[in-house]
Amino acid sequence: MGWAETLIKHLIGTFYANLESEKIKEDKRLESNYSRYNNQEPHEIPWIEKLLETPITDHRKLCLQHILIPYLVNIKGMPRSEVSLILEKWIKNMTKNKGWILIINIQSNQI
Repeated sequence: MGWAETLIKHLIGTFYANLESEKIKEDKRLESNYSRYNNQEPHEIPWIEKLLETPITDHRKLCLQHILIPYLVNIKGMPRSEVSLILEKWIKNMTKNKGWILIINIQSNQI
C-alpha cells in the first residue's frame, strides 16, 4: 500500500470520526432540549408572564389567541375556567380606565 492510499484512509477515518463526534453532540443537544420542554412539570416562560402583568393597547386579540391562551392551557396546564379568570382580569386591567368592552369566549378560543 502506497503513501497516497494510506493518506486517503487516514483522511476518511478522521472525517468519519468527526461526523460521529458531531452526531453525538447533536444528539445530546436535542436530548437536552427535549428534557427541558417535555417533562411533566408546568413551565413558566418569563416574557409571557411579564405580558400577563402588562396592559397593552394594540394587538390584544392576537396576543390572546396566539400567545396567552395556548400558553396557559398547554404549557401551564391550567383548566379553561382558570384561564378564563386570568384573562378576564388581564383585560379588565387594560380596559378599566378606557371604558372599553371586550367579550371573550375562551371555550372556542375566540374573541
